[in-house]
Amino acid sequence: MNMIDNAAARASKTATAVAIFAVSPDAGFVKSSTIEALFACSRTSIWRHMKTGVIPQPVHVGTKSRLWSVGQIRAALAALANPEISLTK
Repeated sequence: MNMIDNAAARASKTATAVAIFAVSPDAGFVKSSTIEALFACSRTSIWRHMKTGVIPQPVHVGTKSRLWSVGQIRAALAALANPEISLTK
């Protein structure tokens, strides 16, 4: 696979992740790949943003899996779009 094919594959994966997120209920959960696509950041940046409170903490599923609440991610995205919205209650 060349660089153009890799870029096309990443773009397709990103579009799929965002499309699934768009139709997921607030009670649903998403993987880190979806968070990467939504926040346009790397996996390392996800953890950095979690430390600063930009991205909420994940739910631990099993011993190694981490999933994020769709509702909490939507709230975080809304807070980024409108700084007057607070993530803390």
